[in-house]
Amino acid sequence: MTRFRSANFAPVFLLAFMALANAPARAQAPALADVSLDRVVVEGRAGATLTLDKIDATSTNLTHDELASLFKPDTPKDAASAVLAKMQAAKLTIPSAVLATPEGTATLRGVVAEQIANGHVAKASSTGFEGSIKDGADLITFLSRSIELRDLDLSSLIARFRAGDLYGSPRVGAIDWKGFEASFPDRDTPADAQGGNIFKFSLGSLTAQNTYDGDTPLKGSAKGEHLVIVAPPASQLGAALAGFGYDKLDLGFNVVGDYDKSARNLNLKNYTLDAAGAGALSISGSLANLPPTMFTGDRATRAASARNATLSKLGVHYVDAGLFARLNDYFATAQGQTKDEVKAQWSLLAKQILPLLLGGDAGAQKLSAALAAFVEDPKAVTISATAKGAPLKIADLLKLSDPGDLLARLDISAKSGE
Repeated sequence: MTRFRSANFAPVFLLAFMALANAPARAQAPALADVSLDRVVVEGRAGATLTLDKIDATSTNLTHDELASLFKPDTPKDAASAVLAKMQAAKLTIPSAVLATPEGTATLRGVVAEQIANGHVAKASSTGFEGSIKDGADLITFLSRSIELRDLDLSSLIARFRAGDLYGSPRVGAIDWKGFEASFPDRDTPADAQGGNIFKFSLGSLTAQNTYDGDTPLKGSAKGEHLVIVAPPASQLGAALAGFGYDKLDLGFNVVGDYDKSARNLNLKNYTLDAAGAGALSISGSLANLPPTMFTGDRATRAASARNATLSKLGVHYVDAGLFARLNDYFATAQGQTKDEVKAQWSLLAKQILPLLLGGDAGAQKLSAALAAFVEDPKAVTISATAKGAPLKIADLLKLSDPGDLLARLDISAKSGE
């Protein structure tokens, strides 16, 4: 067993990730062998320990000492970089990594990284992650099911780290996550309240697909299913949900987009957020004048790129699945009115008050008519907006405080029932 001491565990995790990087292949291939480390224990502050169980590197060009140096928090940066510059491995496996503190433990299981070379990893996976931590008298629990990452590229992230820039993220070609579960107490709700005081979160699954040109994303999609939030019945959220007839939130999302690097256009083809028993809201749109530095620059450069982008079109589509009826019922009960009386108020708001608030131009009238039709038959409503003349600069849009000024710069179309 190898034992190290460290002020904190961040360098160990970072070196472990950096160990997946490698410089370009040399003309003569190095000799490869299997190298293993027995248990590696890193001691931290306040009695905390991180235990890595039997690290195996298959068909690697590193020696035993070189591999061990990557998990030593006191390894000089230059020495670690020299090892990383030559590293290759067909597979790197860690059966378990256990973080133990006086407050609790967390265990990452079945870590496998395959085909490591030139800062790329063909596939990285874990069979799961679980743990529990006490925050005072409160117990927080979490459990992650298996996750797999494919076409993982850490080269840019590592280069940023070496330059002292911690802003950025790895490039991931695909994600397949079987979800998670977590629970924690609501401190504003007594433990002996009816139904208890435990919040429960879970995710059924998350999948994503991405393609890149260097560090620039070209196409991307992501889908999450059954993000479920169960609130304690006596909590503020639990009471609010119950008021609308819900015992939980069950959410899902779907995102599809692409980026044209030469034209510098970002197209959000679809972003849909749906809630079971409520409805689905979809947004689409296009941003122009968006240079690749939006994705590859530092924090300030990315922010400036976003402000200088222009909006050419935007679309919103809502399909009702019971939310409007629940809203109508809620306000009828709260105001001591009938459902028809509340519905008449919605109609008045859409037909008369909204156009006044929005300036009363043609766009406002179209929006008003579509919303009034939706109130009468709440199935779906679609709203589309395109810039009049030149596209609208995002920085200019952020300065607009009057909705009427915004509508004056847009061509609006709206319809209900489809």
